[in-house]
Amino acid sequence: MTDALGKALLVLFLAAAGLALPVRLAHPLGTQTAAESRTADLDGDGVPERYTLANERLTVVERRHVIWRSPANWRVTAFVIADSTNDGRPALNLVVWKKGSYGGYKPFWFRGPDDAYTCHLYVFDLSAGAMKPVWMSSAIAPPIVRLKICREGRGVRNDLVVTEAAGPGEATRTTVWRWDTWDFYRTDHHGRWSSCA
Repeated sequence: MTDALGKALLVLFLAAAGLALPVRLAHPLGTQTAAESRTADLDGDGVPERYTLANERLTVVERRHVIWRSPANWRVTAFVIADSTNDGRPALNLVVWKKGSYGGYKPFWFRGPDDAYTCHLYVFDLSAGAMKPVWMSSAIAPPIVRLKICREGRGVRNDLVVTEAAGPGEATRTTVWRWDTWDFYRTDHHGRWSSCA
């Protein structure tokens, strides 16, 4: 019996017995298997960087030197390089699974341990050879399965088009998010997009 099958059977057994078991060992969407690679010049210095996602870690290389690697305790499941914040510059957009929602600074209303395995959306800029966070979400539910950034047909703004999964075995749904100064918000707009990254 495989380890994954054994865990699934244990969860089903405990659920049937009426016990709650939080799943914190692995994210529910499976593991990325094939390496994915793209090139982009996020810092605008004329030298493109290579962004490679393999084994759920993202590595950024410029001129054969690693300039950034996602932390070992993150599991990166998707990334898109495009302008998600509508500031006219492309950014690195990551879907990350990690333990804890808030990091070292919990909001005053939060009580108890912050160690659940949760999904997050992070946006980074590359400037002066360093990755700098633009926006880092708390836990997102339902979690993101896939994302793309699409330009409206009129070219007014970009939308973040997100495929969400409510849970294992449940159907996915597509939502549209827009940047508004400091945060993304969901909109019911499902316009005509001219291109997507």
